[in-house]
Amino acid sequence: MIGAMKTKEIAKAKAQANSALLDAIDCVYKESDGQKLSPENLKKMKPSLRIIADYLNVTQEQALIFALICVDTFSGEAVTIRDICRHLSVNSVAVIRYYEAFEILEEKNILDSSIKRSYSREQSNNKEYSVRLELVNAIIKHEPCLKIQKQPINNLIDALGEIYVLIEKLDDDLISGSDFISKLEKLRLELARFDFINNMKVIGLKDKEFSILVYVIWKALSGSNGVDIEHLTKRLIGSPSSQMSFFQKLKSGKNDLIQHHLLEIVPTRFLNDIELMPTQYLTSILQENGIKMEVQKSQRSNIIEPASIGEKNLFYNPSESQQLSSVRSMMEEKNYRNLMERLQSKNLPTSMNILLYGAPGTGKTESVLQLARVSGREIIKVDISQTKSMWFGESEKIIKKVFTDYFEYAKKCKITPILLFNEADAILGNRSELTGNSNARQTENTIQNILLEELENFKGIFFATTNFATNLDKAFERRFLFKIEFHKPSIEARTLIWMNKLSFLPEIDARNLAEQFDLSGGQIDNIVRKSEIEFIMYGESVQLEQLITFCQEETIAKVGNRNVIGF
Repeated sequence: MIGAMKTKEIAKAKAQANSALLDAIDCVYKESDGQKLSPENLKKMKPSLRIIADYLNVTQEQALIFALICVDTFSGEAVTIRDICRHLSVNSVAVIRYYEAFEILEEKNILDSSIKRSYSREQSNNKEYSVRLELVNAIIKHEPCLKIQKQPINNLIDALGEIYVLIEKLDDDLISGSDFISKLEKLRLELARFDFINNMKVIGLKDKEFSILVYVIWKALSGSNGVDIEHLTKRLIGSPSSQMSFFQKLKSGKNDLIQHHLLEIVPTRFLNDIELMPTQYLTSILQENGIKMEVQKSQRSNIIEPASIGEKNLFYNPSESQQLSSVRSMMEEKNYRNLMERLQSKNLPTSMNILLYGAPGTGKTESVLQLARVSGREIIKVDISQTKSMWFGESEKIIKKVFTDYFEYAKKCKITPILLFNEADAILGNRSELTGNSNARQTENTIQNILLEELENFKGIFFATTNFATNLDKAFERRFLFKIEFHKPSIEARTLIWMNKLSFLPEIDARNLAEQFDLSGGQIDNIVRKSEIEFIMYGESVQLEQLITFCQEETIAKVGNRNVIGF
């Protein structure tokens, strides 16, 4: 019974205190209406201001600002400095004197602010204020103000999250750029106890770059592989010319984020797009600071996982088979490690650079895939056409970046991956034989010089495939440990290919096709695909006559020494 009485007394006391708080807020609002904050008026409000100040644990000056904003917040409206000026019947200078009180109330998590949509976002008097919803609910529910205090930041992930919330406000146009920088500077100072944040200050990372870094990190932690920073950059950097200058430095690698190996540019579909992602170096730093962020390799279209490569039977001529057998043996992890150690002990180059050249469709690329599959190695595949950028000077940077990315990625792999330059004719040709205008020739020569230098010092497994090696630049020859020429399959090899691809085909028919048509493995694959289409459409396996027709169509038959196609 006594306990029940005490509970009622406590509830009554809370209700009375809450009523006193609401009365105090109401009193301040009414007493200040049109009174211009005269000394007599402030003296009259002092008892009410003391009640509000005690509840919030703020000064009476701050309590005054709170009360003026709180009444409209209860009505669901935000308040601008102009609104307060009208209420008090004063000019803006009189209220701006209290601007520090606004900032402190925001810092104490009592007020929220946002930018009022108008012609100017940068003016301090263009902000809208409201009391935080949690505090409004606390007042209504008779709860103490301490309930809505900010949670302590105990780890780096909370610290980055706090900064990201601020960045989001800027990105969503809820605060001005000047306010953002001011708040960010205070946050960086407050959170400098975390090594990562302090180190970013030590290396000289400016507020704008630091904002972009945290933004990309948080997006990556949320699952984004490449992050578009265009809108955020527009909010961070004012004029279009400054934005253009920023992006140019970013693209050229002169920005601190790139130079310190914190972020890397993700190639996008459109040349003007800029997307960024954390580097492996940044990922390892974050991991040392307790934040695990996996690089999602499956989202990187240029990386081929060995498990994704289907097994395929390949048939070679004797010379090709012998050399590829040696390569396959060396790529077995145990043999590869032993070989690298032995070469190092003798001060010999540790690169395994291999050139596969020959006619199209002879199995060069597929051979690399199968070697990767059986050795369990990932392939970083480079489309050479993508390196020939339309932007002057970009191709050279892309080539260097390919090798930098490979080395960085290889550090994280359990076994050394393969770097594959597929169809590399355009950059392996003799420099004196390159065609095109002078600028194009100069770019091609520069790319080749970079490639020669990279291959000279390469540490890893490099494959290049090309259809034309007759004009291979002499400087490249010694850079390749193996130079394996792929010929069109012999009659024996073609017979085996036919029988392997079409199991229903008798050996005599397979031999007949092999002798009659000098086809590559790729061309035979095309005919097999046509055969499958025929089976799906008509439900019957193709006969020899139909296969012969397909072979004739595949070779584009000649009349005498002249092709029937053309002029």
